[in-house]
Amino acid sequence: MRTLWLVAALVVVVVLVMLPMTHCGCVTRSDVPIPLSSFVGVPALPPPGMYYAFSEQRTPLYLCTSMWELASGIDVVDSVSATDGPGCASGSLDLPDFLKSLGDQQFNTLWGYITSASGSVAEGDDGSSSSQPSECIDVESWPVEDDWGMLTWALVRWRKSGDLNSPPDWDDTAAGSFNWALYPSVYDLSQIFFPDVYFPSDPYDYTCIFDGPPEEYFWFYKPLFGDCLWVDNSTFTPIAGWLPLSESVQFSQSPDLFSQACMYIPQPSRLRGESTTFLLRVCDGIVQWPEEWNWVDTDQDPITTSARNEQFDINFPTNFSEELQQFTRQHSGEQGVDIDGASVFLTPRECANSFTRQHSGEQGVDIDGASVFLTPRECANSVSESKLPDVVQFLAEYYSELGIHTWSQSIPWEDKSFTNLIGVIPGQSADAAKYPVVITDHYDAAWCENIYGENGTLIATDGADDNASASAALMMLAKVLSAGIKFERDIWISHLVGEEFPADCLGIRSLVSLMLQKKQDATAIIVLDMIGYNSDDTFQVNPGDSEKSLAIADAIQDAAAREASSLTLLVQKRWYSTSYLYNTDGIAASLAGYPVALVNEHINYEYDFWRQGYHDNYDTCSLIDPDYHAAIARTVTAAALSLASQPL
Repeated sequence: MRTLWLVAALVVVVVLVMLPMTHCGCVTRSDVPIPLSSFVGVPALPPPGMYYAFSEQRTPLYLCTSMWELASGIDVVDSVSATDGPGCASGSLDLPDFLKSLGDQQFNTLWGYITSASGSVAEGDDGSSSSQPSECIDVESWPVEDDWGMLTWALVRWRKSGDLNSPPDWDDTAAGSFNWALYPSVYDLSQIFFPDVYFPSDPYDYTCIFDGPPEEYFWFYKPLFGDCLWVDNSTFTPIAGWLPLSESVQFSQSPDLFSQACMYIPQPSRLRGESTTFLLRVCDGIVQWPEEWNWVDTDQDPITTSARNEQFDINFPTNFSEELQQFTRQHSGEQGVDIDGASVFLTPRECANSFTRQHSGEQGVDIDGASVFLTPRECANSVSESKLPDVVQFLAEYYSELGIHTWSQSIPWEDKSFTNLIGVIPGQSADAAKYPVVITDHYDAAWCENIYGENGTLIATDGADDNASASAALMMLAKVLSAGIKFERDIWISHLVGEEFPADCLGIRSLVSLMLQKKQDATAIIVLDMIGYNSDDTFQVNPGDSEKSLAIADAIQDAAAREASSLTLLVQKRWYSTSYLYNTDGIAASLAGYPVALVNEHINYEYDFWRQGYHDNYDTCSLIDPDYHAAIARTVTAAALSLASQPL
């Protein structure tokens, strides 16, 4: 699983304080009365290879029409239940109700600060403050998704209102110039985005924009270029914004670069595919929300499932658990695998407990009397020696023995190439290939954050739980469902690279980008990530927010009632603070509009997140509870069969 706080752009926890100057002391007023959405440089749909990582360029929030609907050319009339993401019903814009409550608080605080600073808040006889009813402000804002997968607002510019009896209007010059709502210096508990200013003429800022922050301990940090709104550094007039990453090098060499500044802020949302910002009016601290907006109840109460009736009979092998654990040992490097007649360790077991220099391959270790240099899956100094190609070959040979056709997706990254491997178990229907059930893992491993924190060395974990436990489950699922069982829709066994290494969610972003390009629909995308560690006989399903995503969760509940009856299954809905979808490959599929659900052990930001064995050198097979692991693997197998058996 990804580490939520190791990303390029930190979401800042702040008090809404509007500063008259940036940290570099420049003027903050803009006289351009046009929406900032006019300056967005990236297209509505990411071209092949341009579904960027969240840490490279934040994916905009798609409103009413998802990426998938745009790609497939669907004429959306009512998408409230069609795909993941906020929808529209009867011409309105549907947004989660908590976003209104958050906005009410944030904009009220902003209004109070501005009107107080301008002397428009009067003091009553009892010493309390009372605002002037005629005092209003217009705020340019848009909803965005933060690093925890929750929605909040980007507060970017404000101005004093002109005609107070009319709705805010971009052409209302009587309202005066816009003031930038710059990055505050005071923190509070309200999650919010403000623009921060970086000047390429400053060496540190230049590095942050084009190379990434130089602090060594933030090795996952990326350049800020993708989230820059470029403005004149003296007038703050917008020039261009949110450009494709491919233009970074050329832009960094522009002759007028030092006359510009980067206003760092996530790009505007996409309303029916069009880049859109909203001009909202706040009077007396009360937001005048547009009448056509509909606030949807997000049902924040936690849900614990009960037994369901729908069941599919599967004759699981009597040695299912034993084979599952063997595959887990092989994927985590505890046990060798046969590749072309030779025994290969996919991630040498010795890496987990050896000294740092031995683990990183700088110093040999003694194995059976011979000095051996260990190379984990991700070698810090030589990606070309990575064990990831061996994993792909091992899986391809395994599926070939099962008679399962596979295809691979080659993914360029910097000067290297990585691979997604997909096995296809065909359904019986004539349209089986149009609506596959996609089951995914990630077969790469994370860095040992504890060792990095001690001495700065990048060393891969064994990854027994994260994520050999899922890779093994996919292998057993394929073995069971390819053994003569009939169903309607294709099932994709998808082994994805790059959730952890080499770039966050590289594999799923590449697969989703290809699916969008080919207009490939999906019945479901089920993401498995960490399913072997048992803390309390509980596991989670974390669906997206569409009805189709919730249907995946229903199928998993049905299967769990039979295959994991001794365990408790929690349904962590999309906007629950306990949902873990945001920290996995699942978020990329959800943001694109595909129906998705993550299945994982009981871990989320509020429970067991910092435990030993997560992203450290203790992630070994000793963590795995075989019975717990097998129950979840059987549950997902049964759920995949249920979904694939739906008639077409």
